[in-house]
Amino acid sequence: MGIISFRRDSPDSIVYVNNIPYYIRFIPSGFVRIGKAGDHVKLAGYISGSFYKLVNNTLYRTEGQNEDIIARGVQAALHDFAGRCCVFIKNGIVHYYSDNFKSITPSDTPIVNENITKVFHATSGRNVVLQTSDNKLYLFYLGSTNEVHELPGSECYLYKQYAPSLSKYIKSKYILLTNKGLYGLKYHGHKSTATCFPIETGNRRKLTYNIDIYKLPLPDNVSPDHVRDIGTGYKYDTLFLLTNDGEVYSLGKNTYYQRGTTKKLDPHKWNQIEYPEPIKQICASQYPGLFALSENGNLYYHGYNEGSYYSFTGRKSNVSKPLKIAENVDSICAAFSAVYSPGETGDCFYYFDKQGIPRIIAGKTFFEKHFIKNHDFAYDFYQQVSKSLIHSQPLIKTVLEYTC
Repeated sequence: MGIISFRRDSPDSIVYVNNIPYYIRFIPSGFVRIGKAGDHVKLAGYISGSFYKLVNNTLYRTEGQNEDIIARGVQAALHDFAGRCCVFIKNGIVHYYSDNFKSITPSDTPIVNENITKVFHATSGRNVVLQTSDNKLYLFYLGSTNEVHELPGSECYLYKQYAPSLSKYIKSKYILLTNKGLYGLKYHGHKSTATCFPIETGNRRKLTYNIDIYKLPLPDNVSPDHVRDIGTGYKYDTLFLLTNDGEVYSLGKNTYYQRGTTKKLDPHKWNQIEYPEPIKQICASQYPGLFALSENGNLYYHGYNEGSYYSFTGRKSNVSKPLKIAENVDSICAAFSAVYSPGETGDCFYYFDKQGIPRIIAGKTFFEKHFIKNHDFAYDFYQQVSKSLIHSQPLIKTVLEYTC
């Protein structure tokens, strides 16, 4: 495990630094520590200024300097910003917690007949995938009037959400990987500006009155339990799939060669991206491109680079095949400028080198507003996560040189 890591059943807005959970906050922006080493944070988010988090089956509410326990033994939680309430599931029963009145109202009966054994939360906080002891999967979401909707499969491996940026997770589209295969879910209210929408390439059926589910193919000879991660492109709809063997596949648009080749590809069929070595981590850019970190610590990039947007490429045009941009890298995180101002500079990434020093890479938009260069020491990021870092001699030296 690298210095930066994620959990499959935790939202993308929760990052683990040396196994200590942090919440990527946007207003005000920054990385906020929300637990201790070993804590499993399943949900984090704000309702009317109050911060909610589900940690190790305990639901907390923080307002100002005061942190209160709402309930223990919580299996899942959702938050409705507009309704100013937090919804949580305990013993299979839905409970509504009013942020205004601090009261809990439970439903009359459980929403599932068997015990809930596993839960996958989405970053929006609006829905969850429930796995039960009778080998069934269900979707529960806000506005479903305490109803669950059965999903294909008996075991969930991965549940991730698309978004144009991490600060805009609302009704959206989702990727679901179960033992039965790969699926896309989409709210009817979601509008996509992309001409090719990978999750809509499969057979569609209605899951609920406002959500459709699509059956998607997997790459040839790749089984569901062999998938390590799936990266969802942001501004443009491209899927990237990483296997346990370190192979990377892509599906969807290839407008800027984000699929790692200049070939004209069928957007409905997977292609394998040719890397010179096995990959251990992938990170989709806000612009159509992909960062891929190898087992040996080499960081590669391919995709959007019009007008030399990413100066670390040393090129003026789009990058059509994996290009090594850094060596001796431990792990990488797409923070979308959470440490800096949100929205306008959403192409910022942080990586730790193998000496434990956090560094920054970003695009032209970011560097027009901040006096820092690619691969520089990310001091602002360091300040926010420093208490979770192991201060090696190289890191101590770097901090001293920067501050003195």
